Amino acid sequence: MPRTARVAVTLGLVLARVEPTVADVGEYQGCYTDTEPRALPTLLMSSGATVENCTAAAAAQGFAYAGLQYYGYCFAGNELRYTKVVDSECNTSCTANPAQACGGAWRNSIYAAGRADLFVTALTGIPDAIGVGDSLTIRDTVTASVDGATAGEFEVGFYLSTTSTGGPADVFLNAARTVAGGLAPGQSSSGETSLSIPIDVLPGIYYLIAVADLGEVVSEFDETNNSFAAGPFVVGPYSCQPPAPIDDGNPCTLDQCDPMTGVIHPPVSAGTICIDGCRTEGTCDGAGACTGVPRTGAACDDGDPCTYSDVCSENGICVGTAVSCRSAGPCQQVHCDGTPVCSSITLPPGTPCSSGGVCGGQICDGVSPKCQPLE
Repeated sequence: MPRTARVAVTLGLVLARVEPTVADVGEYQGCYTDTEPRALPTLLMSSGATVENCTAAAAAQGFAYAGLQYYGYCFAGNELRYTKVVDSECNTSCTANPAQACGGAWRNSIYAAGRADLFVTALTGIPDAIGVGDSLTIRDTVTASVDGATAGEFEVGFYLSTTSTGGPADVFLNAARTVAGGLAPGQSSSGETSLSIPIDVLPGIYYLIAVADLGEVVSEFDETNNSFAAGPFVVGPYSCQPPAPIDDGNPCTLDQCDPMTGVIHPPVSAGTICIDGCRTEGTCDGAGACTGVPRTGAACDDGDPCTYSDVCSENGICVGTAVSCRSAGPCQQVHCDGTPVCSSITLPPGTPCSSGGVCGGQICDGVSPKCQPLE
């Protein structure tokens, strides 16, 4: 971004001024009245301030404006408040540099300290397709403009959007990366964040949008250039991540999962050598069966955690007895472990649930509906 000419001030008299097109460091904004509460609420110096050290101190802490007052006070803030008056009312010179004006009694000589400008420059780790409830790890890079001021600590947030530009219907993914210590001009920060696709998201085509300065805690020159979209990618109705059972235990089928179609087991090519626990060595017939001799009654494992007492059938197929796992409540999640007994875990607060009911130290509030801790 281009810089404009800086100003020279002598005892409150502006010798040269160029109206700013961007808020460059040191750009004079005018003489403003002050009162309690202070127009610029943060006191950075109580004596010895000059235009240079006051604007530098304000910029280093991420403030938009620096104000010099009454011989050497330095204040900082992010808004121009109260009344702009004629420059002659800022009539006290700076003790540390008598050639410069340091406001007056309840008058601020205000300069732009320079605002930070943050933008996301990269977003990787986006899959071609993913299922609802699945997790992914992404990596983002955020850069601070070389022409801006230092940005204080901020967060990078992530949204699921049906458009590359984002909108009010975007879904916040409840995860953020903190850039501790902020960024100096021209500095970049990269990091990984684990995200989960909410289970109540409708299947479809989506973009992942990373937003620098989540919540707009940093005063920036441009608050509209903080987002970056990656994609598109498919969000399907099926999860292909554990604990979803994928292996059917059949050596003559492929074990595949697609977020749009779920788990499928297409047959391998006829003639493929097959060895499994329920047949002696044979070949696959192209329809998903192995031609080896069945080992009827032999113990086996069908690969399904929701069955137990698995044995080989007379057809050479491993078959188990199914177990029915029923949830103890709307905030409970049950798991099969290959035994007749199911295990159960309590879902964390904020997990979508069916409305009503109390369970495991939590209550389903029936409004969101989300699991909430009991008081």
